[in-house]
Amino acid sequence: MKRNWWRGSWVVILGATALTTPTAASGAGRESVRPCPDGALCIYEHANYQGELVTLSTCGVFNLVTFKLSTGKPWNDQASSYLNRRPAGTWSHLYDYDGSGDASKPENWQHLFSSRSDGDDPVEGWNHIHPNDTVDIVHVC
Repeated sequence: MKRNWWRGSWVVILGATALTTPTAASGAGRESVRPCPDGALCIYEHANYQGELVTLSTCGVFNLVTFKLSTGKPWNDQASSYLNRRPAGTWSHLYDYDGSGDASKPENWQHLFSSRSDGDDPVEGWNHIHPNDTVDIVHVC
């Protein structure tokens, strides 16, 4: 586990060790889901909450290019699923940087979608990011 201080927020980045282990009850082919802590927005590298993840537990705007996978590759354009366990009623907005101008300016972002948290009872199962591997900027809260 790696912790980074970024723009006044602690961000936890979990590595790629022991990410996919078959569960005994489900048989081969079913992978275990990486847990997302209460109060966090978790962004997963692969569909169905698999692979590495970024855990965002404070409000802020996060440029995923500043976060790195265990391979050293930037997190931007890598996300495939998410789980929003922020406090009930809070919003998270996901954007694609359009490649023009300054990436820190919202006018250069394309809104992909928003997610309103249900709190500690999140809807699981269909939180796939579409289009896949396009998220660059995340605005939490």
